[in-house]
Amino acid sequence: MPTESSRPRTTESLSVAALILALAACGDASDRADAPRNPAEDIPLEAVVEEVFTAGAMAGEDWETFGRITALDYDAGGRLHILDAQAMRVVVVDENGALLHTLGSQGEGPGEVSSPTDALVLNDGRVVIYDMGFPQGNFEIFGADGEFVSTASLDMMAGLLPGTDLLPLADGRLLSESQRFRIRMAGDDSPDLPLEGEDDHLRDLHAFALDGSAPELFYRAWNAPPVETQSVSTGGTDFSLRPAFTPPLAVSALSDGRVAVLDSIGYRIKLVGPDGSVAGTIERPLAPAPVTEAIRENARTRMREGMQDVDMREAEGIPPGMEEMFAAALEEMRERSEAMVEKMVFPEVMPVLSTMMVDAEDRIWARRRAEDGDNDGPIDILTADGAYLGTLPPDAIELPDAFGPGGLMAYIELDEEYEFPTVRVMRLVSLEPAN
Repeated sequence: MPTESSRPRTTESLSVAALILALAACGDASDRADAPRNPAEDIPLEAVVEEVFTAGAMAGEDWETFGRITALDYDAGGRLHILDAQAMRVVVVDENGALLHTLGSQGEGPGEVSSPTDALVLNDGRVVIYDMGFPQGNFEIFGADGEFVSTASLDMMAGLLPGTDLLPLADGRLLSESQRFRIRMAGDDSPDLPLEGEDDHLRDLHAFALDGSAPELFYRAWNAPPVETQSVSTGGTDFSLRPAFTPPLAVSALSDGRVAVLDSIGYRIKLVGPDGSVAGTIERPLAPAPVTEAIRENARTRMREGMQDVDMREAEGIPPGMEEMFAAALEEMRERSEAMVEKMVFPEVMPVLSTMMVDAEDRIWARRRAEDGDNDGPIDILTADGAYLGTLPPDAIELPDAFGPGGLMAYIELDEEYEFPTVRVMRLVSLEPAN
């Protein structure tokens, strides 16, 4: 990726450079003076991995015929917890993939779920299933042995719920990007007034307790300045288009109680203390790249290809006699999709990083954007103290859906031939300098 100083100094590039500096400093510059000084040049690394096991079968035992896997998490002993949202349960397997037990079942009673979206392991070994039900959301809590412990209900009238991804904090609370909503009574046409503390520009991370107490604001993630958006109208419905290359938001826990937060356009990972204050930052001198016409066209192409994949999946299994209705709906979807592609809104620069995770050894894995704008660029490996260790090439390894102890990495995949869900587990043996 070219640096700012290597680009031609035209009037356009000067204005982009000024915007890069402004955006990179916005909202999160208070701790930059203490940021470690890391090199701009990559140090190549090589990942040595080995296969451990694959769980999941099209025709097998009941527990391994997964319907829809939506979450994975490890406990300290290397036991993998697999949330099958379709079967409405968590399957727990050991380090070799053998079944230990299952948690939860379909229903509305204690330990039962109706719309599970996430499952995670707390530091003390308890397992929590988040059930985003209505009219009441619940945290169903189980012991490490699989026995049901208790239910913690969420106050729907408070207008605040967790998102679909939850992160366990050291104090036992769960951190999530909060979702705000309003409950209206029939005939209520009053204007939408902001909820207390609400700011559409920022992204709030709330800590949700398991004792029934109200959630607390933990951290307000930075967001790019609002831009004028476009909308697409089809079938009498208006669809607002989200701008491309919006700043990422990723959070991951460190063993000392801090939380690593990625919410910047520049190369900046914030280290947030247990009290929600920024205790430091990790940076590399890599500037956001300008969004060129080639990058815009690549983004449009990726969106079209994604829509085509949806078309192909939706076309399977059409009931007899429904072909014409399906064809009309599919054509409307294609027209709307093409209009969305043509009206995509682009910023002048794209964020350096696309996502970030912390492994069980407290190493930070920071995925950079590729030069063509794709999310799957090289991966930087950094320590919790902010030291840069090196960079894995884009095709070396994928970020897993869950890191485990001893180098374990778990991935949600689909069988190549029959497309039933599986969980593939690998072990990272070592990270070595590339030859």
